[in-house]
Amino acid sequence: TPPAGLEKAPVAGTDAENTVWGWRPGPGAAVPKTRYVLDGKLGDGRYGEDWSGGEANVKEKRMFQFCFRSDWARSLKEKESVIDSVKKKLGDNRNVLSIQSLSFNEPPFYIVTELFEGKDLVSWAQGFGGARGIPFNARLEIIAQAATGLQGTHEARLLHGDLRPEHILVFGSGATPKDVQVKLANIGVGHIGQNPDRPPDDEPGDAGAAATNASAPTSLATMYKAPEELA
Repeated sequence: TPPAGLEKAPVAGTDAENTVWGWRPGPGAAVPKTRYVLDGKLGDGRYGEDWSGGEANVKEKRMFQFCFRSDWARSLKEKESVIDSVKKKLGDNRNVLSIQSLSFNEPPFYIVTELFEGKDLVSWAQGFGGARGIPFNARLEIIAQAATGLQGTHEARLLHGDLRPEHILVFGSGATPKDVQVKLANIGVGHIGQNPDRPPDDEPGDAGAAATNASAPTSLATMYKAPEELA
C-alpha cells in the first residue's frame, strides 16, 4: 500500500540491487506454476532464502534456493548452462549436491536441489571445538570424499570455481570414517551473491599471524582461490 499522500511507494536500492517484488515463500505456500508446496524456511541462503518442500503426498523433500535480487538473478541466468551441465553430468555423484531443476525465466527465481541434512564444514567442525578436534581418520575421510566429488566435476569438464569450507557439506557424527558423508555445493555459481568488500566472517585458526603480512590474502575468498588463478 502506498504511503499516505504519495501516489507510489519508492523502491530502495540501486537499479542493480533492486529486489524482485511479488510472490514470496511461506509455510504451506505453493510454488507458482509447479506442484511443489513449501514446508518451512531452512535459513538465509546465498541468493535469498532456502526452503524445504516437495510434492503433496510424496515423502521425498527438496531444497529450494530462492533468489530475490534482480542483478543476482541475471547472473544466475547467465550461468544457467553451467548449472544445467552440473545437473545432467553429476546427478548420480554421491559427493556432489544434486541439482534437480531451475527456474530463471520469470519470478520467482530459484534452484531446486536435493535436501541434504549436513552442515557446512565450518559449522560442522564447531561441534568438535574446531577442525583439530575432529578425529584424524574422520578428517582423512572428509578430504577423500571432497576430492572424489571434485574429481567427478573435473571428469565432467566442470570447475567448481569457489571451493572452500563453506561449500563442503558434512553429515554424520564423525566418530568414525563410516559416520561421515560429504557433498560439494555451489559448483560453478559459488561467487554469485558474494560481496567482495565485506570482511570475512571468520579467519581460519592458523591464519592470524599470516594475515599481518602485507602479501598475505586479505579475505577467505582470496585464500581459497586456486593457485593458478592467483598466478
